[in-house]
Amino acid sequence: MPFAAEQQRQKVPVTIITGFLGAGKTTLVNYILKERGEHRIAVVENEFGEVNIDKELVSDNLLEAEDIVTIGNGCVCCSMRKDIVKAFAKLDQRSCQRGGKPTAILLETTGLADPDPVAFTFFANPWMAARHKLDSILCVVDARYLLQHIADVKPEGAVNEAVRQLAFSDLILLNKIDLVDEESKQKVIRSIRRINLSATLVECQLNDPAKCPPLETILNINSFSVDDIFLDSESEGEEESLT
Repeated sequence: MPFAAEQQRQKVPVTIITGFLGAGKTTLVNYILKERGEHRIAVVENEFGEVNIDKELVSDNLLEAEDIVTIGNGCVCCSMRKDIVKAFAKLDQRSCQRGGKPTAILLETTGLADPDPVAFTFFANPWMAARHKLDSILCVVDARYLLQHIADVKPEGAVNEAVRQLAFSDLILLNKIDLVDEESKQKVIRSIRRINLSATLVECQLNDPAKCPPLETILNINSFSVDDIFLDSESEGEEESLT
């Protein structure tokens, strides 16, 4: 195997999980952990606020307590790039002490996170770039409330986080489809496609394991494209103006 290919293979794949509060991000993380099989999965949790509820929910499904790191009191997309690196360094240190690194890492962001600067951290920081690779940016969407979120009027100069999360994702899970009728669901899908034409879109009910997407369609799918994220940002801005 060529040296460059071997280097890439040795990197730990990272899935960035985005989506507005209540969309089902933590439910998805717990599902992945329960169905992990042979995977050793670590979690980096960004909880906005003083009380870290998500960590308590997720930690019950981890192999070891050391497999979760929390970034608290802030949104990971704005002031937390250094803390992202610190969190991953902590996981790496624990892995070295145990003698085995995770086979995948889930980075769950707060509902207000813009995934663009989060993804950029994996390329801008040499330590991160040498040890990790972005596997995918996954957006969990609440079928009931997405249209409301993308229609939110923001102050001048502010971004619409829901639009950005959709635009920068390569995998979109349309969750809670049981709570909307077919006409409403199709309207949501059309709105998603006006923002992001290329992402894989999967309809699901994350609160029902029988209606969750298979794990092999979520982990190690290698669907992230740096060109889509950093070279097509101008196109994404045009799509945002349509919403």
